[in-house]
Amino acid sequence: MRKYHIMFSPGPSETNPRALKEMISPADDIWDEEFLSIYNEARDLLKEIFGVKRGEVVIMPNPSFGSMEASVLNFLYGKKVLTAVNGFFGAQFRDIVSIYSREWKEIRKERVPINLEEVDYGDFEYITVVHSETSAGIRNPVEEIPEEVFSVVDCVSSLGGMKFEMERWGIDVAFAGMQKAISGPPGISAIALSEEAVDELMDKKEVRSWYFDLRKWLDRETPYPATVPTQAIRGLRKALIEVVKEGESRIKRHERLAMAFRKAIIGMGLEMYPKCEECPGCSSKRRFCSDTITVFRSPFNSFKLIKEVMKFGILIKPGIGKMKQELIRIGHMGMTSNEALISNLLIALERGLKDLGFKIEESGLEIFREELKR
Repeated sequence: MRKYHIMFSPGPSETNPRALKEMISPADDIWDEEFLSIYNEARDLLKEIFGVKRGEVVIMPNPSFGSMEASVLNFLYGKKVLTAVNGFFGAQFRDIVSIYSREWKEIRKERVPINLEEVDYGDFEYITVVHSETSAGIRNPVEEIPEEVFSVVDCVSSLGGMKFEMERWGIDVAFAGMQKAISGPPGISAIALSEEAVDELMDKKEVRSWYFDLRKWLDRETPYPATVPTQAIRGLRKALIEVVKEGESRIKRHERLAMAFRKAIIGMGLEMYPKCEECPGCSSKRRFCSDTITVFRSPFNSFKLIKEVMKFGILIKPGIGKMKQELIRIGHMGMTSNEALISNLLIALERGLKDLGFKIEESGLEIFREELKR
């Protein structure tokens, strides 16, 4: 049994209870007509969530890094690629690009989004970028990528919790994990392809992989080249139904609660990791912060604060890499984008900070509640 009651992790997030219930079932024959129907229904639900009408979505039984590598391998092999980096996951994207591309160039920023309108693309016709940078809590404006540039976008921690309109924004390839804002089971990810990307893929003479050759995953009658986790797919379908049913109000819920939570963190006297002084404002469409992840500087070694909050049965996470002891990362997405749960988190944070000797400027819980009344 796990040691905490609620997980405000940047990923995985809490799994939808309806999905969990659905997963307690015998394994299916992967070629059973009923299961094929469930699998393809999940693909259609994902098309709606990604914002894809004319393209296609494939579901792959691997973590998001698998879909990141598959996207790069299938579309960026031998190409000249710009790779946008303002956090750990952008850097991982860059490292995968460096393996498969003919030439690559990094665009790097620290603690701020990358202005994708003003990038000097030169003769680079391809770009990779992370929509919601999970390590930094930063939202990159992927909707501003020029239409003529072929884009491969990581929306692992944004899909299902932040506005993402792939076809309308002219994005060519996007991938996401199902264990974050979707609140599906871990270990499954999906790749969405525009109509143009599908055409380009099917015209290829060769993809230099067997498992990651996306052509093997596109067919509707035989949509997978290997055994897929049938119980997890059933659970995922349930989670996706919930996302589609909630619709636009789900995005607004995440936005509203994230904004109130950020203001509570700042009001308590804590410093956000994204550069708030350069941000046009929390309510601006060009705001810096993700609506699914909040990252702030810990006044102490981050593990001390994590330990204090854990006394309340609540899990929060440290930074990544060299920022591990300096930052706190909190995921409020899917099931944890919830007023009551975030209120409990703020109570635990305040108590933990006080017990460690930090002077709270204002009650985060009171600020949070007041913001939600507006």
